[in-house]
Amino acid sequence: MRGGQNMKNDQLVIKSINDQTKIFNDFFGLNIKIDFALPTLPSEADGWFVFPKNRDIFSLLKTRAMTNYLERINVYRFERTENALEKIGDAPYSVVACQLGKKYVDKMSLEDAHNLFGPSEFGLTTDMVASIILTHPEIFYLSPGFVCSGQRLTSLKDGGMQHTPILYHLGKRIVYSSERISIGQKNILTGFLEKNIFDSYKYYDTECYDEGCDNWEEE
Repeated sequence: MRGGQNMKNDQLVIKSINDQTKIFNDFFGLNIKIDFALPTLPSEADGWFVFPKNRDIFSLLKTRAMTNYLERINVYRFERTENALEKIGDAPYSVVACQLGKKYVDKMSLEDAHNLFGPSEFGLTTDMVASIILTHPEIFYLSPGFVCSGQRLTSLKDGGMQHTPILYHLGKRIVYSSERISIGQKNILTGFLEKNIFDSYKYYDTECYDEGCDNWEEE
């Protein structure tokens, strides 16, 4: 496997929460800071990742030469993922412990992976996978593609999981497409919703904070 700037011994070096937040602040012209103590990382997770809320992540991927084959296709969230996102809430950024595929390296289907999800585990949405790619582009050294395991392209009543969205690297382009239930060599990404982690979140606009004006914050 080739090396990368943020690779060490063929492992992805996860950026700090502050570094990830700065990347998105620069993208979106924000000054939001996250201020809270991270709990112990779940044993199956690879690290903590920052996810923007209600932001057009795909517009950022398009600046990276992106091909979108699913532009006019409806994508549905699995109930477990929907419930997790509701618990995460509406803060501008969320911080979630994620595993990058090693847990399901021998699983050939998304259905197999879903059947092995732990009590706090859920599949990541397309926007969440895209966010990880934006903050950690070296992730493609781990795998040529990543499964958005929290979503499907057909409703359950129309035939089970069917196709699932994927983001993969092809030449110099990032491609958003889909595959049948069989995943092949692409990594299945999931998150872990830690109990009460979001109770301690505090966000504030750093410019406003420095000037002593009213802050947007949630505790």
